[in-house]
Amino acid sequence: MYNEIFIKDFSTLGEVISEHIEDANHNSLLDKAIEDSARENPFFTRYMQIEALRAISHNFIEEGMLREWLALERRVLDNMVTGVSAGCPERADDYCKNVGIITAGNIPLVGFHDFLCVLAVGYRAIVKPSSKDRYLIVALAEILIGINSYWKDRIEFVAKLPEDIDMVIASGRSETMEMIKESYRVVPLLLRGSRFSVAVIRSDEDDDSLRRLGRDIFLYFGFGCRNVSLLLAPENYDFEKIANLIGSYRELTDISDYRAAYRYAKAQAIMGRERFIDGGFYILKEEETLPPPLAVIGIKYYRNSADIEQFIELNEGRLQCIVNYKNRGRVIGFGETQQPLLNDYADGVDTIGVINSVKTR
Repeated sequence: MYNEIFIKDFSTLGEVISEHIEDANHNSLLDKAIEDSARENPFFTRYMQIEALRAISHNFIEEGMLREWLALERRVLDNMVTGVSAGCPERADDYCKNVGIITAGNIPLVGFHDFLCVLAVGYRAIVKPSSKDRYLIVALAEILIGINSYWKDRIEFVAKLPEDIDMVIASGRSETMEMIKESYRVVPLLLRGSRFSVAVIRSDEDDDSLRRLGRDIFLYFGFGCRNVSLLLAPENYDFEKIANLIGSYRELTDISDYRAAYRYAKAQAIMGRERFIDGGFYILKEEETLPPPLAVIGIKYYRNSADIEQFIELNEGRLQCIVNYKNRGRVIGFGETQQPLLNDYADGVDTIGVINSVKTR
């Protein structure tokens, strides 16, 4: 069945990635993609790219996780197999929809989950990669095709989406989403604009938890919508402890572009006579702009849980993750924002369900 081939091939891809990042078996396609990406985008350091690859191989395309995911997404299982081609089950024409994916370039491989979802449903993935992240996704597709040539006819990379597309999934700046909405008026759209994440501080966190908070903030330099960029803290909270514990992430962000952003943010705060905490490579300050600028960790104080609830309600359409606070029936722990699982759909929208609904149109 299609699902079995999908699981087998993608879990094999996961094994190839894992072997590569653990130095057990280097893959030349990945090596070159990582080098090219780092050369063209200074924020895509080798470390950041490896972290993105590790998250995908461990959290998305491990065999057991794929099986559990597809079992939960029963809509996928009703796609009937009608024949066999190139050693892989073929879908009926009704299932051969072309879904366009326009990826963002804020963090490495941010569009991989959409890519995976489109292929999980059985549709063709027509991908327009971001100019800031145009190598890794292509390399992974080439490795997948090497595992099973069937995928060659199911994946296409383009500079511009064709007009006869059946659906468009796009992520990026809110202004870009408005342009896409205007360009594809009669096509089903799944658009994701700018969002940000927050962490709730309660004063009783242990050192290890606060140290892990640094990962939520600084991994991928804080560019991801799942990166924590604002701290909700009790009134009169002393941030010295947090500042000391997350200081170990300085080396992670030690590139010239980030250092320049930090110096600029600090200079702006000084000229504006704002009160701030200087962390040496970031500043902590009360911030009205959400999400805050690069190298700025925003602070917002609360008096009680009602203040927290009010903030969440006012920003519901802009929040991606809320750390250390029960929301939507779950609590995201410190250090977990950039470790989403397969069913942690962006913006809380079931991507598989939306894609699968296209067949009824």
